[in-house]
Amino acid sequence: MIKVALNRHRKVDSAAVVIVRPADNRVLLLLRPSWISWAPNSWAFPGGAIEEGETSLAAATREVKEETSLDVTNLKKLNYPSERPVDIYHTTDYDGQVQIDWENDDWMWASIEEMSAYKLAPEVLDMYKQVLENE
Repeated sequence: MIKVALNRHRKVDSAAVVIVRPADNRVLLLLRPSWISWAPNSWAFPGGAIEEGETSLAAATREVKEETSLDVTNLKKLNYPSERPVDIYHTTDYDGQVQIDWENDDWMWASIEEMSAYKLAPEVLDMYKQVLENE
């Protein structure tokens, strides 16, 4: 008998949110700076590390607020088999105007067609496609 170990109990250390603008299905992307260790100079979703005693959902909400000034609600967990220890959420419910913090160099609302013209962080396009398929 062959036993296969599933990575169900991986230690999740970060959370990210795919924010979709309902009017046109564009997604919010942030440009990661050149000095950052993971995916420098790449476009990615808002997110970051889970702090001590914090749930991944709380971290996702907090990180979006810190990085974009947006208040997100009705986050749904995306069942995405990421290679990284991250929980991915998605929502179309947000309030406020985008104002990025020092952790990112730029931001944009991008369509799935436009995304191919940009350097994306790993798995970003696949995550977005899965969100669109599940909406």
